Amino acid sequence: MEPYKDKDKSEWKSITERLVNNHPLRWEIVDICQNSWKSILAGVINDKLNKTIGSMNISPQAIGALLHDIVPEYIQKNNIRGFRKGNSDEKDIVSDENVYDSVELKTS
Repeated sequence: MEPYKDKDKSEWKSITERLVNNHPLRWEIVDICQNSWKSILAGVINDKLNKTIGSMNISPQAIGALLHDIVPEYIQKNNIRGFRKGNSDEKDIVSDENVYDSVELKTS
């Protein structure tokens, strides 16, 4: 399924809105991201240093990389709506119920 294929750029916004509004995770995704963010900020790097990630000067790119891994992991560990973390040859977040609901996660 390629929802944007052969569509005029002027249609992209409405296509995106439809895809988001119809996605099974639309209600949970904000909470999932916020809980993942909180877990990163509270995470301890080394118990001997007693430093949390939130207290360190870590680049936005590094935080984005952490979110990219933790969001799918959070979804899988909490068994949210049949989604799981994808393997190396799959999308980042995989729906075993409907392949078209699987997504690539982008962070910045």
